[in-house]
Amino acid sequence: MLKVKQLSKVYTNQKGIFNVSFECAPSEVMGIIGDNGSGKSTLFKCLAQINGYDKGLIELNTQSLHLKGVGFLPEHKAIIEELTSTYRDWE
Repeated sequence: MLKVKQLSKVYTNQKGIFNVSFECAPSEVMGIIGDNGSGKSTLFKCLAQINGYDKGLIELNTQSLHLKGVGFLPEHKAIIEELTSTYRDWE
């Protein structure tokens, strides 16, 4: 089970996320939605340990989260534009 409890990340001049809490059980699928700038990427960067966080707790199976080999790939439409026409036919 993944548990996130009161997770907060503050940047120099603005909040990234503030007191985010949720649980996701094994084999459960969860979606994170929100407007641009709402903190979705910040949340995933904290979960993947790309960014640190200022407050809160992330647990995986009742232990503090220490994931190695976890990555984060944000959407980047320019990558799709650079593909050859062979790959574009698959879209």
